[in-house]
Amino acid sequence: MLESLRKAKNYQNVVECLKHGENPPQLRGMRNASTSYFLATIIDDIPDKSLLVVFPSHREAEQALEEVRAFRNHHIEQDAEINRKDDLYLFPSWQNTLFEGISPSNNISVERMRCLQNLIAKNAKPNSDHISETAHQCVIFTTIRALSYKLPPCDTLTSACRLLEIGEEVDYYDLITFLNRSGYRQVELVEVKGEFAHRGDIIDIFPLTSDTPVRLDFFGDELDEIRLFDSTSQVTIEHDDSVVITPMSEVCLADISLSHWRSQTEKLMKETANTPDYINAIREMTRGLEGLIARTQTSNPTVVAEMPEEIDGVEAFLPMLYPETGMLSDYLPDNTVVFMVEPHWQMQEAEQMHEQLQEIYDRRIAEGKLMPTVDNILVPNETIASKLGQYANLPISLGTTVSEVHTENVSVEVNQEEEALEPHFDFKPLGLGRGNYQMVIDYINRWTTKDHLVNVFCETPQQAKRVLEMLIEREVASEKLAVSVGYISEGFISDSLKLVFISENEIFGNPQRRTVSRKRHNSGAPILSLIDMQVGDHVVHVSHGIALYEGIRRMDIDGQSQDFLILKYREEDRLYVPTYQVDLVQKYIGNKDESYQPRIDYLGGKSWQNKKQRAKAAVEEMAEELLKLYAARQANEGHSFPTEVPWESEFEALFPFQETDDQLQAIEDVKADMEIDKPMDRL
Repeated sequence: MLESLRKAKNYQNVVECLKHGENPPQLRGMRNASTSYFLATIIDDIPDKSLLVVFPSHREAEQALEEVRAFRNHHIEQDAEINRKDDLYLFPSWQNTLFEGISPSNNISVERMRCLQNLIAKNAKPNSDHISETAHQCVIFTTIRALSYKLPPCDTLTSACRLLEIGEEVDYYDLITFLNRSGYRQVELVEVKGEFAHRGDIIDIFPLTSDTPVRLDFFGDELDEIRLFDSTSQVTIEHDDSVVITPMSEVCLADISLSHWRSQTEKLMKETANTPDYINAIREMTRGLEGLIARTQTSNPTVVAEMPEEIDGVEAFLPMLYPETGMLSDYLPDNTVVFMVEPHWQMQEAEQMHEQLQEIYDRRIAEGKLMPTVDNILVPNETIASKLGQYANLPISLGTTVSEVHTENVSVEVNQEEEALEPHFDFKPLGLGRGNYQMVIDYINRWTTKDHLVNVFCETPQQAKRVLEMLIEREVASEKLAVSVGYISEGFISDSLKLVFISENEIFGNPQRRTVSRKRHNSGAPILSLIDMQVGDHVVHVSHGIALYEGIRRMDIDGQSQDFLILKYREEDRLYVPTYQVDLVQKYIGNKDESYQPRIDYLGGKSWQNKKQRAKAAVEEMAEELLKLYAARQANEGHSFPTEVPWESEFEALFPFQETDDQLQAIEDVKADMEIDKPMDRL
């Protein structure tokens, strides 16, 4: 698929320039997903270089990332979410709501920190204590808005990350202090990002940039084992050799400067009206920062629990908390290549962002609320251009000529001599009517007849299978036709490359983006909730039998505070069950009569074991009866329906939503039952 572009002379010239660190002329003629196709090819052809791809809007950046994944992983038919190449990162911009005192969404914080973590790793020195060196390529998709916001200095964020490896000597309590300093919250049971728990020789952490929590098992001061586990079942998924713990926020609490904060607020008070509300807002923010800093300087869990965990929207005040700040370009490796998509539109977007933030600032000040000045928040456009100019640059335009991108809002100087040297590609939209798949099939026949290579992209393996079956049934299968798994927004054609790409939506006319389900780890039983368990309820412990539930009590064990479920057995015996073993206890549901009182077991007695043995015998007897019943059913004959008829795949492919894994399995099971000549036993 990518080889077709590699044969183009224009493309070869661009690659040679970039390999030698030169700036090629502006690239023109990119249409629809063709920009992503070009990027996917060039990423593989300059593997020793990192890429920064800048778009005018977040939607374009996010869409391009998904399309590049599709072009690079088009051969993957199973679980692309797990197997795909993982060197593509999205660096989103802060939303304007951040400056209204609203914390950014967790997804934005995770994406930004994951991107910064990988850039730090790319620049890491061998045997670094903060983060492991990585040799793989980093490809960053971002926007001019994201580039405009200031970041903490690269050295500061690097030192705030911590690399933990098996066999390493780690001070157990120093690590707990580090987690507090990094903004992690101590809990009894780790369930969401930013939480940690410790008991005995084990520390559970859910790092910000990890998809699963990790369990650190110590032998003395030596880190003996690192296990990834499911946050729902607490069951181990796999083992790992190392883990990187990043701070929970780009504002590293342990490194902020209160003296710089005070000097900045004094400057603001001189420049704005000193209303009582404004002065109170500054005092309240200062007290909050002092509390956060004090929280990072103690390891006492009782003291930590009484202090504030975070300040909503603290990232907005980053320029006022650090004497020196950085920007994304400071994190880029020296060999980075910068791709600027529609640079003229980007400048307009930067100006619009400045105007929007100024409006928010004026309104906040009028309301007596605190906000840094816009000039303090944003990196000047000239500085961004200067910093990015230190790297190899390739501007990309969606138009084929300068006149196509010239509008009344964007001023463009036309240099016909330079334009003649710019590489052009003849990528054009397909112009297909959405939803008329018979017309698309006719076009596919024409293109393959003209010796064009036609690639159809479907967003899921199931949909790709249906489309392929539909094409085979209509006798359009050819060596020049391929059906691949992946998302592209719209297709395009190049007559010079004899290449056609078609999106699933152009065939079936589905207006919305399908959601591809991520793989879930379903091993282990889910932990039971305590919500429905009331004091005085009868409960069952898997090993000790029926007891009365007396609530939860916090107790100090070996100097550590832990929560325990209290179960009362006969003769006033009590069993204390740690909350992390709550999966061993469930509410008694043996009789629907609310007045029924089950017999309480003796703790350590044989009555519960005898009950389990009787239940086991009863289950075996029931199983024997079921075997006889199903043997009789199998001896009977039922109606066998034919396998899939020609229209069935087309009907399924028109379904506009993505089925869940369970739905797909149920559909396949029912089909299989209907096709055999035995009675179907389903509701």
